[in-house]
Amino acid sequence: MKNIQVSLTLAMSPVAMATENAVMNHKDLAKKEGGACHYYFSKEFLTAFSWKILINNLGDHFGEDARLDEETRRRILTYMAAGRSMNMPLRATECGNCHCEETTLNLNWISHKMKLLLKTSLFAVFIMSAANIASAAERTDVKMPKELSAQAKWGRIAFDQNCAACHGDNGAGTEQGPPLIHDTYNPGHHGDESFYRAISSGVQQHHWPYGNMPAQSQIEPDLAGMIIKFIREVQSENGIVYKPHRM
Repeated sequence: MKNIQVSLTLAMSPVAMATENAVMNHKDLAKKEGGACHYYFSKEFLTAFSWKILINNLGDHFGEDARLDEETRRRILTYMAAGRSMNMPLRATECGNCHCEETTLNLNWISHKMKLLLKTSLFAVFIMSAANIASAAERTDVKMPKELSAQAKWGRIAFDQNCAACHGDNGAGTEQGPPLIHDTYNPGHHGDESFYRAISSGVQQHHWPYGNMPAQSQIEPDLAGMIIKFIREVQSENGIVYKPHRM
């Protein structure tokens, strides 16, 4: 019995775990650590950029501290990001019985809410661009919330990848696009439907001298909703609230 207890203690010790991890290849290590707390997500589900954000911020992994030792973190990131484009559109098909080697996520095992997050996060790739550079760009100082909702966190990843180039970090604005954290875009003046239309159909220049925004028809409505959720939560933190629009 004493020998068994000693063996268990050694098996659970950080040194023993580090030794076990060291002899694993990168792929098996990613599966082991990823599946320790939740079902393992295949690398094909996100871009290299998104994996970098998630794995480099495990100290706040959707409200949980999931930090790894530096060597393990580095090896998992190397595997998950390898071969993934920084911004290419991603596609995934559901594996019938989920026994194939790479498709390790069976969506039937996951709650409806998580399925929605995973499905829409696959389409977190589009490019916001403006036709002209404004002669005088307007930027705002943005205060970020201490905590974002789960949907807004996914929205932030999509925004950082694709919207920030024109609309600035956290929607603060650039020389190519207007600030979205601005009272012009309060929910009473520009409701969520306005944002949906801008993404799906484009929008003509009307408030700002930045030129027309082209349609981003490749963006799924569910993902657009997450981006809008992120914008609204940041707006709220900056005192931008609903105000009735008067023509």
